[in-house]
Amino acid sequence: MFFSRAIRSSVAAAMGLAGGLLTSHAGATNYTPPAPVQFDGRFYQVFIANRISWEAAKAAAEQRTFEGVQGHLATIGSPEEDLFLKQLRQQVLSKPHPTLSGTQLWVGGFQVPCATTTPEPACGWMWLNGESIAPTNGAAPYTNWLNGEPNNVLRTPDPLQRATEDHLAIGLNGAFGWNDEGNLRNVWGYIVEYGDGAITVPASTCTAEGPGCNPTGAQVLQLPPTAELAPDATLSARATTIHDDPNRCGKQPLTLFGGAVVIPPYLCGHPDFIVIETHTEGVEVLSGAVEVENLTEEALPNNLYGCGPVRQNPAGQLDPDPSHRDVVAWQAQDPQRMLETSRGTGRFFGTVTEVTYDCGSSRGKVLSGSYHFVGLRIHPGPGNELANGNPAGNHQSFVELVRYKLELLRASVDNAKVALPKLDHLALRVLLDLAIKAHDRGQYKLAALQIKLFLKAIEHVRYREVPGENFNGEHLMRGSNIEFMYAQKILPFD
Repeated sequence: MFFSRAIRSSVAAAMGLAGGLLTSHAGATNYTPPAPVQFDGRFYQVFIANRISWEAAKAAAEQRTFEGVQGHLATIGSPEEDLFLKQLRQQVLSKPHPTLSGTQLWVGGFQVPCATTTPEPACGWMWLNGESIAPTNGAAPYTNWLNGEPNNVLRTPDPLQRATEDHLAIGLNGAFGWNDEGNLRNVWGYIVEYGDGAITVPASTCTAEGPGCNPTGAQVLQLPPTAELAPDATLSARATTIHDDPNRCGKQPLTLFGGAVVIPPYLCGHPDFIVIETHTEGVEVLSGAVEVENLTEEALPNNLYGCGPVRQNPAGQLDPDPSHRDVVAWQAQDPQRMLETSRGTGRFFGTVTEVTYDCGSSRGKVLSGSYHFVGLRIHPGPGNELANGNPAGNHQSFVELVRYKLELLRASVDNAKVALPKLDHLALRVLLDLAIKAHDRGQYKLAALQIKLFLKAIEHVRYREVPGENFNGEHLMRGSNIEFMYAQKILPFD
């Protein structure tokens, strides 16, 4: 899998050493670990845990969370990240702290047995995210072994002549570099990383001519036929698993990544969800929408809901509640470009929008260079789920949500006035005005018809190119989602 799951092993002793408050060591009392620090979209935190083994550090790291993001031992993919971790280590050492055992910190590298005649000392090294670690410096991917490392040094006395330096530590004797280390508890702590590393693929693998690309294992992505690609164009994706608090759902927003993402109260994990942060280089999409398909059942097999009325867990159980459905959600990289940021209030306050337009597995139309969300559902608000015996409240919650979405689509059409011929803009605006009037009268079939006509109309509109904008794609994204909402969430329950 593309992300690591927490190991729910018994680590009470390890957590006693790795806890946030140390009072029993000479040199400092009431020690509190430094707060997580951001680098390249992820957060890192150093913990003092004298004489902790690598396995205990791994288990302790995976039980930590920050802003709902699960932690893991840090993996190092670039010289910039390596230098950043060195600076974090030095910052801890420069402030009052408990007496330390050794000079090193654990990170998320380890060695596995190799099918070679001489596997030691460098064969079989890899990161916890599944990426390989090169045996020598200068090879790809990035490595920073200290001189003479890895050496799998033989510890004595050992009657079996075993050499067991199978885990990766940094900072041996204060040096900048990596060392293979054993479980002799000569390490003073570990570094936790919140979030996973990015995976980069050629953007040509994501074009409409093929089946689409799936760099994270959680979502298939397909660029529209209108996408223009440079010869060396790439798409990078970084996936982070979030465990949502059910007590938040329908009531409070969830802020992630230092405020870059705000999940509105009406969107809720069930219970986990995945955030996929994507970046493109050499890709330009000025019209058309990116097609995405969530693979929730494969990526989050323990989640409760599928896209349709049949639950995935327990498998085959019918569930009539339209809020118990897996949905596709999306946000632009810059939250200020989202209409939701300035217009969402109450249950709709946030920066993320729900964009599902088809079911089977969940499908949506989005724009590129953005945050994608797998494993969310729409929450109708406290007391409004069908299981609570309130079908009227459930239905009304979807009526209000679609009304909000109609307003956002109308605002998007107004913003696109610079890219539309005057008569075309007027025609689209009239169709949306008619849809909103019909919706407000409870004439949902008529409102759905107006949206269908709107989508037909934009097939024939010639949008002028505006640098940095894709009004056509946004209208497709929002319009097709509203059409789906009427067909699946409102009309069957009207």
